[in-house]
Amino acid sequence: MDIAVTPAHVWVQPKAEGIIAQGVGIVPAVTIVPVATVAQVAIIVLADLIVQVAILSTARVRPSMEEVTKIFTWQQAMQTLPLVKKIVHDILKTGQTIRELSMEMENPEQDPEVIRWMDQLDELLEEIKSLGCYYKDWNFTIGLVDFPSRIFDKDVMLCWRSDEEAIQYFHDAETGYASRQPLPKVAIC
Repeated sequence: MDIAVTPAHVWVQPKAEGIIAQGVGIVPAVTIVPVATVAQVAIIVLADLIVQVAILSTARVRPSMEEVTKIFTWQQAMQTLPLVKKIVHDILKTGQTIRELSMEMENPEQDPEVIRWMDQLDELLEEIKSLGCYYKDWNFTIGLVDFPSRIFDKDVMLCWRSDEEAIQYFHDAETGYASRQPLPKVAIC
């Protein structure tokens, strides 16, 4: 995790999501949090660490195709999508609740309520994984899910965001969200 601090803001992001800005340090692509005190910076960092520990206990960043338990056709992924949507809605709410609660506390990792929410998050992530899907949005903002698939005899991930009605995109199994592209019409048949 990288942190850059100015007098009025702190940026807290995993290294993979940040970029180096000359003279400023690590500046993330997503989150800028205004802060008033050094204590608030510590709380923000701790809140993000707690959420990351919760997700790291049940999920890897990118599964290898050898670890994949199910290969979806587009039709199978679409049939699974209504349940995935409900679970992702709960994951987003739970992740955001953990972050909010953690920012209000001095020792959130020891708080029974935060621990209960983290256990619930673990259960939701396991539920997604048991379907054969992989949850990918560790900022809990867009609800990103990958469905392992094959297109033209190539391992790919069908890629869905919670603000999309249907699964319309894919990316190579070894790349991520940034390289996603529209599904070829042949894959949707």
